[in-house]
This record gives sequence, C-alpha cells and structure tokens, in this order.
Amino acid sequence: MAPAEDRLTAAEQNALRVSGQIDELMAISNAAKGGAKAAQDTADAAVAGVNATNKRISDLDDYVVQTTATVNFKVNSSKLSAEGKAALDQVATTAATLKGYLIEVTGFASAEGSTAQNKALSDRRAQAVKDYLIQTHNISLRRMSTSYGYGELQAVADNTTREGREQNRRVEVKLLVSRGINQNVEVKQSNDDK
Repeated sequence: MAPAEDRLTAAEQNALRVSGQIDELMAISNAAKGGAKAAQDTADAAVAGVNATNKRISDLDDYVVQTTATVNFKVNSSKLSAEGKAALDQVATTAATLKGYLIEVTGFASAEGSTAQNKALSDRRAQAVKDYLIQTHNISLRRMSTSYGYGELQAVADNTTREGREQNRRVEVKLLVSRGINQNVEVKQSNDDK
C-alpha cells in the first residue's frame, strides 16, 4: 500500500503543481487582456483624433453664414447712406472677432432702366460696399470674396410697386465662417492617459 500511497501523493503534488501553473497562466492571460484593451482604447482614441482632423481639413472650404446685412440704395445711386454704413460697421465689428471668415458682397438693382444699366449699377453698388469695408475697416483683400452685381435678377420684392423697387435696390453682405477653422476638435483620451 505504501507504493500506491506514494504514487497518489506524487499525483496529488503533480496536480497541485499543474493547478498552480494554470492559475499563473490565467493571471498572465488576464494581464495580457487588460493590456490589449488599453492598447485598443489608445488606438481608438488615435483613430478618432485622425478622423476629427480629417473632417476639419475637409471642412476648411465649407463656409456657413455667421451674419447678414442688407444695404439699400436710392434710385440710380451707388452712394452709401448713413444706415448702410452703420450696417457695414456692425459686420466689420463682428468679423474682427472671428477667425477664418470671408465676406461675400452681391449687388442688385430694381427693374427701372435697361438691363445693361442695372447690371453696371449693381456692380458699382457692390464695389462701394467693398470699398467702404476695406478703406474704413481695413478688411484684408483676402477676406473679401469676388463680388458680383446681378442687376435686376433675383428680385426680393415686386418691381411694379414703389416699395418693391426700394427693396430690390440693395447690396447683400454675408459674413461667412469656415466650418473647419471654427470647430472644436475633441480627442478622447484613454483611461490610462487620465
């Protein structure tokens, strides 16, 4: 019986040793899983950061309207009124607080006169607005988009009424802001970085 007991004791010891090795391997496996999870979290955060940066880059030329102003003119005139200058002063003040902005200027005329005269008049009106912003407020030329005079096209009111013609003799000013420059990029940190 003694040899059988010795074999049983040796088998028990062997089982205990194997059990200890299994526990050790399980601990190593759990540590590796934790490391892999941390590595995956870091990789996910890096991918999110790259995606956010790529979105910002692709949005650089995507402009959104920040504010608008309409400047009205008298019949056959491209001279700015005091009210028009005040509206442009407000646009310039707002622009001074922004990064990545662009000012779009479009001129219009009522249907009085010939189409060619109205086109030329709307161009002069748009240029008067640009000149005022550049000369009075030192707006950089790179911040000004190419202006355009539409003439009597794109009327906002009925040209058969006096009030409608007054509304159509206008310049529309849009202060545009680059979506890519003015968005906040949020990169998530992994829990290990916190």
